[in-house]
Amino acid sequence: MTLFQARTASFLNGLSATVLSLLLFSPHSLAEMPDSLVYPGSKIEVFEERLTDEAHVILSAPKRVSNTLRLENEKWVSGFEQSWLIRLDRNEDNASVRRFYEEQIAQQGELLFSCEGRACGTSSDWANKLLDQAVLTGRDSNQYYVSGKYSHNNTPGWLSVYIVKNGRRQNYAHIQYVSDTRAGQFGPNDVIYLLLDDLDQGQRDRIRRLFDGGNHVLIGLQMRHTESLALAEWESRSDLMEQWLAEYLDKLVPDWKSKSSVLQTPPAKATPENPDADAWFVFVSIKP
Repeated sequence: MTLFQARTASFLNGLSATVLSLLLFSPHSLAEMPDSLVYPGSKIEVFEERLTDEAHVILSAPKRVSNTLRLENEKWVSGFEQSWLIRLDRNEDNASVRRFYEEQIAQQGELLFSCEGRACGTSSDWANKLLDQAVLTGRDSNQYYVSGKYSHNNTPGWLSVYIVKNGRRQNYAHIQYVSDTRAGQFGPNDVIYLLLDDLDQGQRDRIRRLFDGGNHVLIGLQMRHTESLALAEWESRSDLMEQWLAEYLDKLVPDWKSKSSVLQTPPAKATPENPDADAWFVFVSIKP
């Protein structure tokens, strides 16, 4: 075990079960992030983004059948997912917010589902089961939802918005945008998820092959993180993990720096491929 590996492992062993991650993203996605999706005059409280194989796009109201939550229409999408939790003005007319997003979808895509009030199901299911944001819990009569196909900068995708006046009579909206940037772009061998320890477990040939053929490789670093950890300390640990990776790749693929990018973003909630993992890497080989 190298010095970098030993120090990285010791750092990671002390991290708690709350998962915050460094996420892999397409470089053009940051430059072209659709800020127009944030309702004018609102305040962003949470922003998250990730490259995923399982973005959940909801196209119907949730229903309880024998106490089991069911959705009649839903899709699981591979792509780049971005989500915003925004706080609207306390005096905002949420019906107007709904119309704003319906118009956005109609102008740049196709509205596939819309509901209001009790026709949207139970607010607590949206808040706690589907969107994982307890602050969205409110009266069933004070909610709206719209969803449909939505294209941004000629990239097809999906836009979904849940709007509610919560129990404290504050107006909130949860916005989800998924761009299908991975559709048809990657083959089955072009994406590799590896735990920290896996780099020394016979994965060398798989990694080498990603760099073959003139491809560019995006490398994402992910690790467990506690909310109480200062951002500066988190960044220091992330940098240490990147240094160890560089040491490993220098030996494995000497010219890797000219063929790849190591990407870091601020902490964001995510679920690792292995829920017991402390740290892992994502390698994505992209055709030029």
